[in-house]
Amino acid sequence: MTKVICRYTSITTLVIIAAGAFYGSIPLLKDPSGQSIHFEPGWLNRKIFPDYTFPALVLFVLFGLRGLYIATSGILKSRHYPRMVVVQGVLLVMWILIQILTFKIFSVLQILVSLMAIVLIICGRILLHKQAVILSQPQG
Repeated sequence: MTKVICRYTSITTLVIIAAGAFYGSIPLLKDPSGQSIHFEPGWLNRKIFPDYTFPALVLFVLFGLRGLYIATSGILKSRHYPRMVVVQGVLLVMWILIQILTFKIFSVLQILVSLMAIVLIICGRILLHKQAVILSQPQG
């Protein structure tokens, strides 16, 4: 039962994060200055990024496309799904930390995304443990 709850919870979380990634990245890819979505020019550390193109691409690919790929793997019950969920959770935590350090901004959205990342890591670990228990049982 725990395995099913964790699988559905992680799939739902991945889809929500992917939707948010697409919602945030597509306008930035269309207007890399960020002005169309009211991003402050001062948020961007111009030494690292001249505009929002690279962060938007990372957001789109890593958390949008990859997130949907992982969610699909969960729906199809891939044996690699638990590990991919844990890695996605860790990448999400790293993304938020880099965002805070690079752009020098902090928001409620970052707290929510961090909590979703923790949910992914916990669910992935539970699924990995359940998978290890099933694999270690003697065949007979």
